Order: sequence, then structure tokens, then C-alpha cells
Amino acid sequence: MKKRLIKTREKNSMSLSCVGEMLIEDNTVVRVNFSGMPRVHGDGWVRFYQNAYEGKQVSDEQIKAVLSYHGKNNISSIIEEVAE
Repeated sequence: MKKRLIKTREKNSMSLSCVGEMLIEDNTVVRVNFSGMPRVHGDGWVRFYQNAYEGKQVSDEQIKAVLSYHGKNNISSIIEEVAE
């Protein structure tokens, strides 16, 4: 079983920030957390976290899309393997 943790964080100019974390095992959401105030509610990475729930399937393409926000508009988005 392959476990991965996706972390996305935005630090915006109004001293507000938001963060999303999602633990995925074999492309199934195990845990998800999203909090804070995003710069733009319509950003795809925000919807990715807000619409996720335990048991939901996520594709590698969706994960790549969230990671593509890294470096844009003060957003950091990373993924890491998690030990069993």
C-alpha cells in the first residue's frame, strides 16, 4: 500500500493564510483537513481540498494539478511518501 501526504499552503498579502493536508492511500482519501482564508476561493487547489472526504477516489492527474500551484501566488504545494 502506497501512502502519500499532500500539503498545500498559501500565505497571502493580508496576513491571512490557509492550509490543506490530505493523506491518500492507493488513490483513496484517508484523511483531509482544510482551514483558513484562501486568496481566491475559485482556485482549483482550494476546491480539491474542500470537496474531498474520506473514501473519495482521487486521480494522479488531480494530484498533479494541485502540485502545479507550487510557486504561484505565494503557494507551496508538496507531496511526500509516508512510512507504513
